[in-house]
Amino acid sequence: DRKKIWEFITDKGKLANIILELDDSQILEFFENMEAQEIAIILNEMESDDAANILRLFEEDRVNEILKFMKQDEVEAVEELLHYP
Repeated sequence: DRKKIWEFITDKGKLANIILELDDSQILEFFENMEAQEIAIILNEMESDDAANILRLFEEDRVNEILKFMKQDEVEAVEELLHYP
């Protein structure tokens, strides 16, 4: 099971890079049962544009919940990208 394998990857930067190689449905499946704080930790390791692209996959309520746990400078950059057409 993919999720069990990922539990062994403790380097969040490496995990973020792996996630970026997945397709949208796999990304959503990976984050499905994760707490917003856990997702934020991983997204903080990504470039702002990559984090914004992943956040676009979630419903608005979930995005807002995740953003609460992200680093402030990252939140500002990601929010700007989320509102860019």
